[in-house]
Amino acid sequence: MSLSHYGPTKSPGFPDLAGNGHEANPELPACARGYYIQAAEEIQSLRARTEDSAELLIQLAEIYITQGYLNRAHSLLTVDVQNIKDGDDHARWAMGMMQCFTGAIVSGKIWTSLPEAGGIYSDAASFLKAYPTSHHALTIRLFYYRLIALCATFRPVEYQSQLDVLNAEICHLMSLLLRSKYFDNALWYIYSIQDEQLRLRSLEELLEEEGVMPLTVAKAQEELASMLKPTEHKQRREALRQQAYIILAKEHAHGALDIDFNVCYETIMDGNKSKYDEFLEYIDRYSELDFPNGLKMALHKCLDVARKAQNFDLQRCLEQELKKRSEETGTTLLWITSYINLVWQYHLRSGHTDLLKNTILEIYHEIAQYRLPMVQGQAASILSDIYVEQENAEEANRWALVCEEQWDQCIEATSSMGRLHKLKCEMLLISKREHSDYATAQSLCDKYVERDLSNKLYAEAISKLEIMLCFYHTTRTIPLEDRLHCIHSQLDRVNSIISSNTFPGSSLIKANIMQQQATYLISLGSQRQDCTMEEEAINLLNQALQAFFVGHGKTLTFALITSRMQLGLTWRICFQKYLQVGDTRCVQALAAAEDAFTACIPGWEALRNPTKVTESKYWLALVRYEARIVNWKPSKEVFESLIAAEQGFDDKRKEISISSALTAVQDKQRLAQDRHVRDIYCLVFQAKARSLSDTLGLGCIVPDSLLTAIAADEKAKELYEKEKLLALQITSSSNLDRFDIRVELRDLETQMMAHESLKNLLDLRHGAAVTTQQLSDRCSQAFSESGARKLVFVDWYVKGQEVFILIFKPGEEPTIRRVNASLQFIQSWLAKYFYSEQGRAEFLDRGENHPNQALRKMDCLIEWLEDATEPETTLVLSPAVPIDAVPLHALHIPQQMLDGRRRTVALIERNPVVYCSNMTAFIQCCERAATKQASKPSTSVFIAVYEDNEGVENDADEQDILYEATSDLATQIAGSSLIGREVSRPNLERCWQAADYIYFHGHCLTKPEVITDQALVLSTHPNASISLSHSEPVLVTVRDIFSLRLQAPHISLMACGSTSQKIEAGDEPLGLVTALLCAGAASVTGAMWPIASATARMFAEHFHAEIFRTKGYKMARSEKPVRQKEGDSMAETDVVDLAAALQKAVIRMKRTPQTRLPYHWAAFVVHGACFMKYAG
Repeated sequence: MSLSHYGPTKSPGFPDLAGNGHEANPELPACARGYYIQAAEEIQSLRARTEDSAELLIQLAEIYITQGYLNRAHSLLTVDVQNIKDGDDHARWAMGMMQCFTGAIVSGKIWTSLPEAGGIYSDAASFLKAYPTSHHALTIRLFYYRLIALCATFRPVEYQSQLDVLNAEICHLMSLLLRSKYFDNALWYIYSIQDEQLRLRSLEELLEEEGVMPLTVAKAQEELASMLKPTEHKQRREALRQQAYIILAKEHAHGALDIDFNVCYETIMDGNKSKYDEFLEYIDRYSELDFPNGLKMALHKCLDVARKAQNFDLQRCLEQELKKRSEETGTTLLWITSYINLVWQYHLRSGHTDLLKNTILEIYHEIAQYRLPMVQGQAASILSDIYVEQENAEEANRWALVCEEQWDQCIEATSSMGRLHKLKCEMLLISKREHSDYATAQSLCDKYVERDLSNKLYAEAISKLEIMLCFYHTTRTIPLEDRLHCIHSQLDRVNSIISSNTFPGSSLIKANIMQQQATYLISLGSQRQDCTMEEEAINLLNQALQAFFVGHGKTLTFALITSRMQLGLTWRICFQKYLQVGDTRCVQALAAAEDAFTACIPGWEALRNPTKVTESKYWLALVRYEARIVNWKPSKEVFESLIAAEQGFDDKRKEISISSALTAVQDKQRLAQDRHVRDIYCLVFQAKARSLSDTLGLGCIVPDSLLTAIAADEKAKELYEKEKLLALQITSSSNLDRFDIRVELRDLETQMMAHESLKNLLDLRHGAAVTTQQLSDRCSQAFSESGARKLVFVDWYVKGQEVFILIFKPGEEPTIRRVNASLQFIQSWLAKYFYSEQGRAEFLDRGENHPNQALRKMDCLIEWLEDATEPETTLVLSPAVPIDAVPLHALHIPQQMLDGRRRTVALIERNPVVYCSNMTAFIQCCERAATKQASKPSTSVFIAVYEDNEGVENDADEQDILYEATSDLATQIAGSSLIGREVSRPNLERCWQAADYIYFHGHCLTKPEVITDQALVLSTHPNASISLSHSEPVLVTVRDIFSLRLQAPHISLMACGSTSQKIEAGDEPLGLVTALLCAGAASVTGAMWPIASATARMFAEHFHAEIFRTKGYKMARSEKPVRQKEGDSMAETDVVDLAAALQKAVIRMKRTPQTRLPYHWAAFVVHGACFMKYAG
């Protein structure tokens, strides 16, 4: 559907015939020569000097319409017309018809304008018959014709026949005009003829006439040249343009420009890109003319070029310019119909879903008021496709029905597309049912196919058979024998249609059929031990790729790259089968699979399909991993592939990161549920290096060092402020505008990446996964800040039922080893011993060396660390789900003792340990810890709330001891304390956001099924009556914490299960730890499971003793901190090694008889940075 403009882009002029049928003065007016501003000024001048007349108003309105300002013309015809005193019925009919036409486009109320126009046309019938060539008759007939053409564009079934009748009338009128020598009027009509053959014939007839003015001849020659096919009439086109150019360059404002532009356009469309810059310069030249119709024509042709080049950014810019011009000229309705074409093309090319759904919904509801079935059906079809991809059968079918209903009002080819969507959704609905009623579906398909064949719509008929083929290939509810029979039947029918008929696009259809046959063969091969079927499928897929190239040239398409993906997957199947039987071709097969997936990545990137980029990268990482298993690839290459795979979510994560932090985490969890990537997660790495890392940047808490660097660069500062403005707009704009703002934001981020400070900011916000080299380089700062001698990163991931450990020492190649435990074994252990209170007692309440200690069954998870790491090395543990629930630091590992003997010890005794969701997140936490400085001295806050609330009753003695201990801690370091009923929500939020160190001791409520409701329990209002001690508790939830902005680098949470998290597909952790890190903390200490208050208090005393000792305090026998005196040997420092402090605190608890059981000491862990920095 093309709606680039209504009204001629070439201006033949409007002879002043005054209804008498006489030719105008040989000197054509300014409008006819393309000088629209001058022409309008001349008419306005006449109107000012004389009494306004109908003729002057009609001429001025015609000038505005030709120029492209339909809103000005409509205003003139609705407001100024009331001042007209003269004029007969003929003039008023002409003005009324023009008003109906302009009103239909300006207001969008086509169907309201149509009855009024029909009435005028009926009233004027006698006049039109008596004076067919008079100016008023020509005006009435022309604008009625244009209005009917507009209606036929949107609702062809109803109005195409009426348009055909008018075409016949136009033919008769053209003969009259030519016989009467009204050549300029004839050209005026020719520009508006919708039938291409009729327009060509009319132009030829006009050029054969004698006595036609040179300028009229030149304009007709250019119009004819632009319509003739270049392949058949190349020499004639050049000759016509050369002749026209000579006259137009002398006598017309933009005639020569039109020729130059069209020649340049055709050259580029033929594949010559050298004219690209020159082509864009023409847009500026059209803008200078104040000729909106010409500018819009040029912009539409630029859009064609951008689509051919698959330059979506340029398309978006051009559409925005078209939107601006449409708003200026009152043609917004036409812009919307053009805009939906842009979105349609983007959808077909990219396969995006989430980015488009809300935009299309808003477009649909906006155009519904205009009752435009072609456009409404187009919007509904896109929505149907989106819901099909999301496997939402009900919504997909609902929109398919809307599409079918709308397109049934259009021509048969369009109506067939509506039936295709309906069949596609019917198949999706059937596939969701337990028993597939495929006979009913096949009957529906047969009916649709027969209708298409009867209308010679061969490609459309085959597309429906392909839907059935896809259904039979994928469904498993039909017996295999019946399914194979149906597949053969569909393929035979497709081949019969292709062999019996010739039609456009047959090579591409053949390619699709080859792809379908390959899929069919692969499904057969899955039931065989050999590769016969797969090898034949590979041959077909290679032929399909060649056919796609023939059909599309060198243009990348979704189908082409999908075939290449399928080729890689098929080669991988061959590799597995060859490997099982010892066939040496397995090396060739795996190399071919790697090549195929490697080639897919730049293709999907060119099509801007981030989901498919991710999928390709994960498959590439998988085949390289499989090559590593058989020692064909080094570990480092495999590890780098895994990290590269995780960067595939970048585009969607950038959009998601604009949301609030909590919304972003939840959105990313939903993103990981996408079935296209979910299986890849299970197969490879579960996206561990891209989970919490980018969450830390959401919000976004920008380090002071980055803000300083940004402020020092004026351009960077300008871009940063612009990004903040766009982020604000995207959260408050409509879905229709948000689509464009998101694209603008991506363009801006490309500019930001050129500035080092902004690149670092984007890496922080988007969670850019670090490479091994970056990890080594950036760890050096963590070493210097934390004082750790060495850091070793330890990661666990799952592939199928196998569990692997990845050990990375900065500066060395990573090591990958298979763990001697299956996923099922770990899950069974957790279900038995961890997720039930009775089972948990079997390892928490038993000694480490008890013969039935359940923890010993999990020691295999860390056995590879004995040889790969050294004692006292700080370990950064990043376990995948479900290993994250295992207290890895409490598992046993052999250690060489000073006396030469070997015995097993808990990992935490051998090595300082810190947890973090992944390596990237750890680096970000350390960088945040290194830059965190207290804004005020002594703003540490110690909080203890141990009150009786509904469902929670506490030990009164423990309450007194706890409150006293917490107050003493705060007093000794000149910090502040909040105790008991002082801990209201307003007080807590105020203190937390101002403090440079936070300690909280209290209750934590955890709901695993709704982790965002995990909460710290506060006191009731401080003024509440004592009798209300059992009132409902006040909570601060995960949701609440996400909205805070914290200054403290470290937070200690002595609360039951405070570090427990819910980790969804994709390893997106969500809980108090995530919330606190997102709110600004660099590290969090907490407990993995419910613990007694006395145990937590004792750990806190030991832990803070180590912190204070580093800070320059020493502990008295009472364990209360005492400030060191001047001259003491312990010098005050700025840094605390949190991992070492935790290790020493745990060791003290293990060596204390009353806290020696794992229940007491194994619960406590540090998440995030391994150190904390104090302000000097």
